[in-house]
Amino acid sequence: MTNFKPTEIPKGFVLVIDTDEKKSLFRKKPPKKLFGQILPVKIGENNLKVKFEALSVGDYSIQGFEDRVCVERKQLSDFDAFIGKERVRKTMPKLERMYDMFWAGLAIECSERELFGKRKYGKMTPEHTRGFLKVVEVRYNVHTYRSKDRIKLERWILDRLCCVYETLMKTKGVVK
Repeated sequence: MTNFKPTEIPKGFVLVIDTDEKKSLFRKKPPKKLFGQILPVKIGENNLKVKFEALSVGDYSIQGFEDRVCVERKQLSDFDAFIGKERVRKTMPKLERMYDMFWAGLAIECSERELFGKRKYGKMTPEHTRGFLKVVEVRYNVHTYRSKDRIKLERWILDRLCCVYETLMKTKGVVK
């Protein structure tokens, strides 16, 4: 297992977490009275600033770029509904909105074995999952990652969002 250095947090970066996010990464959801306020979180040696607010798309974003950057996080139980019974009504419209963004990601909180294995409940097959991920990545340009390890998920999300933030700041947001 590689021990990566902590993600360097760019100056001015604030991670936005959707208020509807259950079992949020990075920080436990605060009381409602703290929604909208910037809260400190220690990540390795770095101080990360987070803010809980309602997001129209995704569960994680960057302050100031909420309409251009998002990461949708799914646990395995949510993922099955996401690609199954919610697919037409909720998932496809969400993917269309993600496609229009500068950068979008899908972080799935489970192992590859769980994701592509036979489910105890439901009708999802490994081929359903494979086909869905293929479409998400190729047609909708949504970057995907999966890990059962919450720390790895946090690192993947933070690495990408910090890189996206730096790109947008260098171009003054004038991209796509």
